[in-house]
Amino acid sequence: MANWVTLTWENDRLRLLEARVQGASIVFEHVAQFILPKNENSLPIKDQLRQFIQKHRLGKVEAIVLLNRSDVEVRPMLFPPVPVDELCDLVRFQAVKEFNAYDQNSPLDFFVTNKFANISRSALFPSVFSSSSRTNNPNRESTPHETTRTANHNNSPVHLLASTIRRELFQKISKFCEESGLNLRRILLRPCESAYLWKFSDEFNPTRTVLLLELDEEEIAQTVLHNGEPVFIRSPKIISPDDVSNPDFVAVLAVELRRTMIAVRNEIQGVTVDDIVVCGKDSRFADLARQISDTLGVPVKMFDAWSDPKSSGSKMLGVKSDLVKTSAKLQSELKTGKIHDPERYIALIGSIVRVGRNVSSDIDFCNPKRKQERIGYRIFANLAIAVVFLLILGWVGHGFYSQYSLNESNKALARKQNKLELTVKSVVPSRLQLQAIEGWHTDKIDWFGQIGWLCRNAPKSQDMMLTTLTLAATQGGSMSFTSLVRDSSIVSPMEEKFRSDNHDVRTGDKSEIYNNQRYRYQVMLWIYLSMSDANLIPVEFGEELITEPPTNDLPENNTAPADNNNSSEIENLIEADKKIE
Repeated sequence: MANWVTLTWENDRLRLLEARVQGASIVFEHVAQFILPKNENSLPIKDQLRQFIQKHRLGKVEAIVLLNRSDVEVRPMLFPPVPVDELCDLVRFQAVKEFNAYDQNSPLDFFVTNKFANISRSALFPSVFSSSSRTNNPNRESTPHETTRTANHNNSPVHLLASTIRRELFQKISKFCEESGLNLRRILLRPCESAYLWKFSDEFNPTRTVLLLELDEEEIAQTVLHNGEPVFIRSPKIISPDDVSNPDFVAVLAVELRRTMIAVRNEIQGVTVDDIVVCGKDSRFADLARQISDTLGVPVKMFDAWSDPKSSGSKMLGVKSDLVKTSAKLQSELKTGKIHDPERYIALIGSIVRVGRNVSSDIDFCNPKRKQERIGYRIFANLAIAVVFLLILGWVGHGFYSQYSLNESNKALARKQNKLELTVKSVVPSRLQLQAIEGWHTDKIDWFGQIGWLCRNAPKSQDMMLTTLTLAATQGGSMSFTSLVRDSSIVSPMEEKFRSDNHDVRTGDKSEIYNNQRYRYQVMLWIYLSMSDANLIPVEFGEELITEPPTNDLPENNTAPADNNNSSEIENLIEADKKIE
């Protein structure tokens, strides 16, 4: 569901119509009029429009701007039989001669009115004559080109209307919509939208040529429709009074209508206005229609889009999917007369109906008609060049991508290598320790068994504490350690305890310690293994500690505090492990 806002671009005011379009269904929601402020305290039109959008929470809606005939230049053009694709170039080429103020940057659009078979504009193209002129002159010989065109009715002259606006005006409208919070989508010609809506009226007859009359504040829009299509547009500058049935105004208006009818008959030979349609349907317009009919002798009809059953509030042209509705609030405003000059919203309604039916407009300066490119050899060549260029570009891009992927892979491998090197460095000390442990087996000495033997024969921890332990495989194997003893009398029994058939003990230096109240002497001992470790009986370390606790033959010191937390074997083993590390 989309919200559309269509507004008229006038000198002193803007008229606005807001509608909700959902698929082919159209619902008219709000109508507003913004007048140019006459004093400094009034808000500019742009601010008034912004407040309206904020009040009704429309957000950034799609916008259509309608221009009056006086704001643009419109020129009829007639071309010989040409392909449709060449019309865009022909119109731009002819626009330089036809329009007064035209440059290559000005928006330009056109629409084909009819391919008249028996109607021509000989003043513009003298070589193109109507069939009636050939009939009136039987002695005239037909040229081969005329004979071919007569045999083939598709080769008839092409009649169109071209229009352009100043580029400054286009930029001004775009800036106004942007500052007002609108998305500008179309800039249309107001008489064309009114003519489009007339085709949905009950009074519409495609076989009759109609002059559609719209009364505005400063100009009178007169649009001639032939076969339902606008073929002539004129807007003389006449100020409309509040009472349009005023005889003086009717006299001036009748003169302008007569001029338009004569201009159409002279401009397009063979076209005569059959009916005049006045936009408006109250008592004032009824009196106006009667006076015009009496003055010109032409039937005059009235058209009100708000009340016409086929143009608003019902299904259009019998198409079930096209449904136009008016909101209840807007209907109430129309009935109570709160909307000033409702007949002047006909063009706004027509532009919204085009949007709902997804029909392109006759003149659209935002989306002008463009030449369709033909697919030829040059285009195929350009496509081939583009494909080759894309292939080369893809190949180069693939090379850069492959190089980038390889660089990223190398960086990832380098990071992985650094991590492995760090892992290797952390593993080397462990491998050295493992090699040292394996070296014990190469010397055939069960050092773990010897350490267990040492722990089993050592005194209790309250009598001795082992500080250092050195194991050597030289000269059959030796163990040297430094220990702290409680008293010098413990040294001799300790030596005897360590001496056996397989072990020889030698005592080293003895010294007294003054700063330790528990252990008063330090002594160093060497224990030499006299037999190979292979001849020693292995002992299970854990079981030996539990089942055969060591005996203590040393003298006891009852004054020393007892250490009940750790056995001497476990404490000595811990000290030995520290030394090995």
